[in-house]
Amino acid sequence: MAETSDRDFAIEYVCAKRMHRSFTIPGTETRKPLKVTYAIAGLENDDAPTVVFISGMYGMRWVALLWHAVAVRVGVRLVCVDRPSFGGSTPVPLSERIDTWLLTLPPLVDHLGCRHIVPLAASAGTIYLLNTLHHLPELLPPASPYAAILTPWVHPRDSGAGIMSFVASDWMPKFLVANHWDALSGFVATKLLPAFAASGGVMEGIAALGGGLSNPAGARSGGGDEEDDEAAMKAFGMTRARRSEVQKLGLKMMFTEETSGANAEALLCSQKGPAPEISWGVCNDYRTFVPLLSEQWEARGGGGGS
Repeated sequence: MAETSDRDFAIEYVCAKRMHRSFTIPGTETRKPLKVTYAIAGLENDDAPTVVFISGMYGMRWVALLWHAVAVRVGVRLVCVDRPSFGGSTPVPLSERIDTWLLTLPPLVDHLGCRHIVPLAASAGTIYLLNTLHHLPELLPPASPYAAILTPWVHPRDSGAGIMSFVASDWMPKFLVANHWDALSGFVATKLLPAFAASGGVMEGIAALGGGLSNPAGARSGGGDEEDDEAAMKAFGMTRARRSEVQKLGLKMMFTEETSGANAEALLCSQKGPAPEISWGVCNDYRTFVPLLSEQWEARGGGGGS
């Protein structure tokens, strides 16, 4: 039997059924049905420990490409969800993004066939995670509730983060962010990042857009080809050459789909616009909210788990 080529491997890997799942939340008299697309990395059985990864400004399921081998190795089901206007998920107004996330989670848990989840957030996903912990604490395991933030999102006025500070400033017109942010970041990811794909840059590019989960342990060793292949096998379960093909095809498919949600996410994260539209829900001010959240969880008897 002929060995599968790296290109054919990438096609099978990126097009695997686990990367293209969906369900629909029925509509009501006041709300249309909501389609939600998502991907699974790791185990796929209903009784597997389930981690819901709340990714960064590009709140897309494609981050799951990075973590399938790791999730299998540690024995978890890692679920990555397309937020509104990403992939096939139904668009919603900017002001409804957080509420829509909160509306999505309970049906998602039911759809997955599990009772509880461990929420894991990175970057802009922090905003969604904190609202989840406040509004939906019952989704976490009551005996040992746990949530984690890998790289918290901090508003540019406090973090001084370069490009987002510019986005949040008056120098960047709101209409450019609202209509063209996804095109700009898509150009960078698909035209500039592939220039260093051989060094692993594109996979790190997917991770950066997703806000975290970049460079799993052993992903890049800095050694020779043999060491790089060993590191790639450890981190991604595939050789470096196959990883490169998965990188390129994954990014291509990612930006072939709907990505306009990035425009809304950029406005939300930079809080650029009228207050009712760009509110972070219960966590507009981390300084006051986090202590209150801690008190809430202490009162539930679960303060030590997150």
